[in-house]
Amino acid sequence: HISSLLDQHKNISGLLRSFSRALKHNNELHLTIAGDGSSAPHIELASTLNIPETSITFLGTQSSSQVVQLMHDSHAFVLFSNYENLPCVILEAMSCGRPVIATDVGGVREHLTPKRGYLISKRDEQELENSMLRCADEYQKFNPEELRKYAVDHFSVNAIASQFDALYREALNH
Repeated sequence: HISSLLDQHKNISGLLRSFSRALKHNNELHLTIAGDGSSAPHIELASTLNIPETSITFLGTQSSSQVVQLMHDSHAFVLFSNYENLPCVILEAMSCGRPVIATDVGGVREHLTPKRGYLISKRDEQELENSMLRCADEYQKFNPEELRKYAVDHFSVNAIASQFDALYREALNH
C-alpha cells in the first residue's frame, strides 16, 4: 500500500484488520505500507491486532524512485480506499507489472479487470482478506509485460498527449 495514510479516505485500519486475519491462513504474507501522514496510529493498531513486526513494514513518505523500487519488490499492490477517482498509484503499480487489489470506487472499475487484479467492494474486509490470500496463491498468473503494456498504452505521456490531440482536432473540425 502506497498513498496517503488518512484512514477516513484510505481505510488503512480496514486493510490492517483484513491483513491480520489473512496472516492466520498464510503466515508468509508481508505488508508494506508507505505514504504521507502519520504511521503512529496504524502501527498501534497493527500491534493491537497482533500483527508480527516481521510481517509488516511502515515506511512513511517515499520518493518517486523509492516507490518504483517498492513496486518492483512486491508481488501485488493493495488499495482499500473508501472513495477515489482513478488513483495514479494503481496505474503506477500496473506500469511496474504488478497486479492490483482495489476497491470498486470512482473510475477503478474501468481499468481493473480480472486480467489486472481483483476488484473488491468498498469496506468489505472479508473480500479484501480473501483477495489477498487468493493473490498470494495466484500472483504468478498475472503477466507483468501485459500489465505494463496496458498502463503505457493508456496512461503514458505519449498516450495522453495523443488522446488530447485527437480531441482538439475533433473540436477544430466541428
